[in-house]
Amino acid sequence: MKNIIEWKVPAVVVGMGIAGLFAALRFAQEGEVLVLGKGQLEDSNSQHAQGGIAVVWDFEDHISFHFEDTLIAGAGLCDPEAVRVLVEEGPERVSELIALGMEFDHCGDQLCLTVEGAHSHRRILHAGGDATGRKIVQTLSERVRQNPRIKIVENFLASDLIAANSKICGINGWLKDLTPVRIVSNRILLATGGFAGIFPETTNPLGATGDGIVMAWEAGAAISDLEFIQFHPTALSIPGQARFLISEAVRGEGAFLVDENGYRFMQEYHPKCELAPRDVVTRGILSHQRKTNGKPVFLDARHLGEEFLKKRFPGINEHLNKLGLNLGTDRIPVGPASHYTMGGIHTDTHGKTSIGGLYAAGECASAGIHGANRLASNSLLESLVFSYRAAESMLKYNSIQNSDMAENEHSWELPQQFEYEVLQKMAAENLGPVRDSENLKRISDIFREKLRGKYNLPAFALLPDTLAQRNLNALTGLTAILAESRKESRGGHFRTDIPAPDPKWKCRQKIQGTEILQVQLDN
Repeated sequence: MKNIIEWKVPAVVVGMGIAGLFAALRFAQEGEVLVLGKGQLEDSNSQHAQGGIAVVWDFEDHISFHFEDTLIAGAGLCDPEAVRVLVEEGPERVSELIALGMEFDHCGDQLCLTVEGAHSHRRILHAGGDATGRKIVQTLSERVRQNPRIKIVENFLASDLIAANSKICGINGWLKDLTPVRIVSNRILLATGGFAGIFPETTNPLGATGDGIVMAWEAGAAISDLEFIQFHPTALSIPGQARFLISEAVRGEGAFLVDENGYRFMQEYHPKCELAPRDVVTRGILSHQRKTNGKPVFLDARHLGEEFLKKRFPGINEHLNKLGLNLGTDRIPVGPASHYTMGGIHTDTHGKTSIGGLYAAGECASAGIHGANRLASNSLLESLVFSYRAAESMLKYNSIQNSDMAENEHSWELPQQFEYEVLQKMAAENLGPVRDSENLKRISDIFREKLRGKYNLPAFALLPDTLAQRNLNALTGLTAILAESRKESRGGHFRTDIPAPDPKWKCRQKIQGTEILQVQLDN
């Protein structure tokens, strides 16, 4: 192994998605910050967000409506204070984004607003038709590159956090040329994304392996709500092709879900049909397929007009055209795929974790905003609002740097790790949109023993080629344990043996090590 390089910096942001970049810009208003990315600056999961960003922008809408819509979608498990922060501070953060140069689509003199599932009003801003995430990342990336207070290190693979006495001390990782680097800092923000990549059928890129969540858990931080995984109901479903996302905004504009006979089956499952919450639509599709012996279902937008669809969804149309399909003339075969993880590193409304100096924002964080089921397009708003708050908290944190970091950190090791393909199969069979007691108990028992052992590992024992496997093993196990523990069905967690919510389970679950704690809610 090459000699370890050590850097000492005042603050670190890990992640180059919207949350990481927005936080870096806020921190750089008052201090210098190092931004680490697993890939290139413009390469993150955020850029794949098609639908848009939900925010109260129209005079007919109101903060209270957005607040209620979010709580309803969250199925009773949202933290009301976190949701209130989201909807009240959202418009100001979006205004700041626009001031940075972000250009949302216009309809005449006004910004275009559309509606998505479970929203009561048109409040979704979009850009480039269906390229909202990519446009926001481009805007923020340009500003980050121009800021002299922000240092960027691309292609950095973070391996583990360094903590002592419940305070953060630094982070270990690898440069692209496999040079090991230890970064000494008492302020670190994790904005590393979710872990929907544990499933074989996913809309996420390969890098969605929950790196930051596992690093925080290994360092002793509390993790919460992992049992709630959102499956997007309308991913392109063609054998041999990646599950490309067909944005919910297509249904928001009026597209239908139909079977091969043209029947709109969602009317059997929810009054809002195709615009019901995502977990309801997902289970509706799976239920209808069981009734029809597994026959395919389709998204039918033909009645909206080819020209309108080409202009409104240029990216989706371009992808479909490469496969010989056209959104305006063909019914598009779709099916559920893992899309978003509601759980992650447990934080308060200021991004603070249970470890001093360690913060989290974006999909890797769990502040209670989404509850059991995320309201469509709230995630981009969350990335802005809570990364901004986390950056402000970091600026106020003045703990003296611990210079006596142990050379050997405590780390969690999984003996006899499962291979990637085996893990994906286990996740698909046991942790998908429909779960059952027998499978949950079996898989949670398997991992419960694996997660008990705590070992002293030398620094940089976790090599780059083993990190993804380590992360996916840990997350599959932690998710299974929390899913088996929750004895009810709610939102993104559905059990056939207990198919209804239970008022006794109106609480969030946290896990530290392997100890599960319940967090009661007042809403």
